[in-house]
Amino acid sequence: MTDLPPELLELVDRQKIYAVLTSYCRAIDRGDVDLMKTVYWEDGTDDHGVFQGNAVDFAETVVTGIQHWFEKTMHMIGNVHMEIDGAAASVESYLFAYHRVKADAKIVRSVFGERYADAVAAAVQAGTGQDFLYGGRYADSFE
Repeated sequence: MTDLPPELLELVDRQKIYAVLTSYCRAIDRGDVDLMKTVYWEDGTDDHGVFQGNAVDFAETVVTGIQHWFEKTMHMIGNVHMEIDGAAASVESYLFAYHRVKADAKIVRSVFGERYADAVAAAVQAGTGQDFLYGGRYADSFE
C-alpha cells in the first residue's frame, strides 16, 4: 500500500480515523466494552471531565455507567476536522448524543443532582419519561 500517492494514503488514514470515531459511538450505544477498548491504545488516556485516566478503565466505567443511567442512547459524530502530520493526527469531532433517562430517582439524583431529578420525577409521573440531550466536541490524538 505504500506505493500509493501521498494524497491517497492520507485519504486512507482519514477513513481509518473516522472508523475509530464511529466505533466509539457504536460501542457506547451497544454497551460493548470490548469494542470500546479497541478504539484506544492500551496505554491511552481519556479525559471526559467526569473521568480522567486510563482509557481501558474509562471503557469499563462509561459503558457500565451508561447502561445503569439510561434506557437507551444514541451518539452521533458530526463535523470532523483532522490535521494529519506523518503518523500522528489531531482530530476535533462534534457530537450529539440522545439519552432516555431511567426512571430511577436514586440514580438520577446521584448522577444529575436534585433539580434534574425533580424534572425526571415529574416527567415520569406524567408518563412522558425524560430525554437528556448532549452536544459537545471531542479533541483526540491519533497515531
